[in-house]
Amino acid sequence: MSFNSILEKVIDCYEKASDFRRVYDDRWKRYYSLYRSRAAPQTDEARANIFVPEVFTAIETLTPRLVSNFLNSSKPAVRVYGREESDIANAGAAEKLLAYQFEKMEMPVKLVTFYKQALLYGTSVGKVFWDYKTATNREGVQTAVYDDPAFEVLDIFDFYVDPAATGIDDARYCIHRKFLSWEELKSREQDGIYSQVDRLKNSGSYGIPSGTGESRPGERMDPLDIRKFEILEYWEDDRVVTIGERSVVLRDMPNPFAHGKKPFVQMVFVPVPFEFYGIGVIEPIEGLQMELNTKRNQRLDNVNMVINRMWVLQRGAMDDLNQLYSRPGGVIVLNDINGLQPLASPDVTSSSYNEEERIKSDIQSTSGISDYIRGMTGLEKQTATEVRIKSEQGANRFDFNFKLMAEMGLKRIASLIIQLNQQFIEETRTIRIVGEKGADFRKITPDDIQGNFDLIPNVDPLRIQEMENRQQMLTMYSTLINNPIIDKNALTRKLLESFDVGNTGEYMTGGV
Repeated sequence: MSFNSILEKVIDCYEKASDFRRVYDDRWKRYYSLYRSRAAPQTDEARANIFVPEVFTAIETLTPRLVSNFLNSSKPAVRVYGREESDIANAGAAEKLLAYQFEKMEMPVKLVTFYKQALLYGTSVGKVFWDYKTATNREGVQTAVYDDPAFEVLDIFDFYVDPAATGIDDARYCIHRKFLSWEELKSREQDGIYSQVDRLKNSGSYGIPSGTGESRPGERMDPLDIRKFEILEYWEDDRVVTIGERSVVLRDMPNPFAHGKKPFVQMVFVPVPFEFYGIGVIEPIEGLQMELNTKRNQRLDNVNMVINRMWVLQRGAMDDLNQLYSRPGGVIVLNDINGLQPLASPDVTSSSYNEEERIKSDIQSTSGISDYIRGMTGLEKQTATEVRIKSEQGANRFDFNFKLMAEMGLKRIASLIIQLNQQFIEETRTIRIVGEKGADFRKITPDDIQGNFDLIPNVDPLRIQEMENRQQMLTMYSTLINNPIIDKNALTRKLLESFDVGNTGEYMTGGV
């Protein structure tokens, strides 16, 4: 296929995907403004224009629950099991290497953005690839400073997919749009990734061109005013094509990854059957958020009207209208004492409070984010058991969504990384393993990580499984502790382990 034909194909696919996604772009911009609690422009300065941050509260309630499982945890995020008996021995090495690489690439920090984007827009996309970076010393010798897999969260506005796709694997193509400086382009050319870069020399623009509105999250002007070049990276399962400024083919080659897949990860919060894009937290409550803002501002306007009342004035009854403002000890001079009357403004604040509470109740029932999910028990008196039951009932609603996100996102990320390790690691590596007794080191050879593995995300964001296991252990402990045939030390150790206290030996004595 000629360069012109390749170029035309990529641009045509990009334009079709862009046209298809335009309706989503409009929605996502609104959701972003709601998350940032940006009130609509108000032309009348005398009217209230308050934004009640219910959407922000909802997103920031769920994000920590999703990501906290990965912070300060010695447990691996993904368990690796051998698919065949011959794979079992290597599964442990693959799991430890994966955990080490997650830590090295600062995965918990990246997952905050990855998960939050799915909560905001319903869909999040990431990219898994092998990253190789070198540094040159004073003698001009290049050495590798990074030679490992990498995970990058992609701005959903910079990802374009086949309009007929329901997922990454069944998409005929995916396109990642990005903007690179001239130095970045030349560096890729020197590494043998791109070619014909000099043909772009007179192209590009300063900053990142927007044209889609100020509220578009991913489009920001470069603060250093550096010239940027638009790059479209087009992927099929067996091919990658990169074009610059929609005019030059910088790369056209077979898929460099042995797994033969497009290197992207798609994750949704609420899946929609047979659609690529899912539903986020904001979409179902968008109208309720706007209604809540309206009611709050109407109540404030009403209070303002009651405090700063209007008047009915008969013509000629008053010579100086500047007297009509409230002030201590003020005097109003009238030609006719009956010519001035206050305009009655009914105080509706009590009923507006009730309306506001109803709207908040609708938001909670729609989103599932109740006061109990937020850690608020409400004003009514309740027993600890009642609070626990209501909290667990609210949490159960999100348990499916969160585990699906781990299955779609974390599991695929881990799967792609393991396959990249099997392809690119050619020498023995030493990795650090952090456990209950501190850090240890282990050598891993390329042969140690070969095999076919099954992956299970080891996440319990709402700690439902953890609480159930703990309750079962408490019941078993109280039932069996006085049984003469039970090893009390072993039973106590199991109970302590269910509370995740670390080194259980610190709590054990010879008399237990």
